[in-house]
Amino acid sequence: MSIQVSWDDETQHILRWDYHEAWTWNDAMQAAETTRRLRNAVGHSLVVVILNMGEVQTIPRDSMRNMRRLLQALQPNDIVIMSGDGTAVGVITVFMRSIFPANANQLYTAPSLAEARAMAQRFIGAGEHKAPTRPKRHSSVETSTDEHPTQPSRDDLFPSD
Repeated sequence: MSIQVSWDDETQHILRWDYHEAWTWNDAMQAAETTRRLRNAVGHSLVVVILNMGEVQTIPRDSMRNMRRLLQALQPNDIVIMSGDGTAVGVITVFMRSIFPANANQLYTAPSLAEARAMAQRFIGAGEHKAPTRPKRHSSVETSTDEHPTQPSRDDLFPSD
């Protein structure tokens, strides 16, 4: 499996998905099932999931249907932090926040795994479903002064086989 799921802290409040370059949506669904099992075993009201996507530069096809399935697997208090500064993280973030606005308050980004871990600890420390302050959006997708991202080309996101 190209996505490895494990606890990232001793208190089992933070789960980390380590992505490898050649991941598929099937891998993501398997990771979501593993996350569900681990999450249910501990019974915490808040779990932060760090998607460590530092190595990822592209996303698989059929994103809308599969992202919806992943979002449906979240619990209402869960937080997802996408970690990495590649184009894929920026595109996924923009896409998910615009297509699924009801879940936008559960999605955050961080440019590195270390910063994602620090952000996750702030969420756990606050013990509620919002960060002390809304973190800035970090991505390699350039933004203009009006905060509308420029869109990468289809070839950047979905390279030909």
